[in-house]
Amino acid sequence: KEVRVWWVYTYSGGFVLTLAFDLYELTDIVFEDALIDSFDREQIGVCCVALFLDCWYLQGDAHLLHRMRHRHTRLMHAA
Repeated sequence: KEVRVWWVYTYSGGFVLTLAFDLYELTDIVFEDALIDSFDREQIGVCCVALFLDCWYLQGDAHLLHRMRHRHTRLMHAA
């Protein structure tokens, strides 16, 4: 059981770094575009989708850990 928990933490660490990088990229795009008074909506949209997917994946890992803590793992792999 402990190995599975550490595996989830290790695997999620990459997504935390990706989330931080995507946040940096979005703020860089917004502030850079604000300086030249031109917003690249496509680039901002791509960053927002990436942030959404990062958060969705991390929330799924948090839910898995919660279910493991309470020993309610029935149907966790039924997808």
